Amino acid sequence: MPESTTDPRRPALADALLALDEEALAALDRVVAALVDPARIEPVVRARRFEVLDDAGRARAVLGDLRAGSEPGCSPGLALRSAAGSERAVLVLDGEGPGLHFALDGDDALSLGVDDPDTQAVQPGPYLELFTPDGAVAQGWRLADDRVVEHRRAN
Repeated sequence: MPESTTDPRRPALADALLALDEEALAALDRVVAALVDPARIEPVVRARRFEVLDDAGRARAVLGDLRAGSEPGCSPGLALRSAAGSERAVLVLDGEGPGLHFALDGDDALSLGVDDPDTQAVQPGPYLELFTPDGAVAQGWRLADDRVVEHRRAN
């Protein structure tokens, strides 16, 4: 923060503020208001993504769109990561439906979800899958359209 009116960083800061769009200015206004009055609580906070960082600066929790890179659409969710950065628990709503997934050593360990009809899901409905240590499905259960529980087991 510039310390005086003669601080050489002041013109660059002024230029940066002038370049902000309306949405960014509104967000900055809320931040400044919260700094001035810490008791002020915003009724709604909007952002595309929130990250909780550990002391080393690594993202340990992510709330927002969990899509990878250039994937189309939006997959809102919450991902909890290990200190090494691998996802350990994920709650996500992707293109096939809601899912809760747990991982161990970087591989899937347990998945619970509901594949929605009218999506690219192989078979719509609720499912539960347990995985082997290398990430292959060991056992799985799915409620079929006829309300029969289908069980599959790895060979």
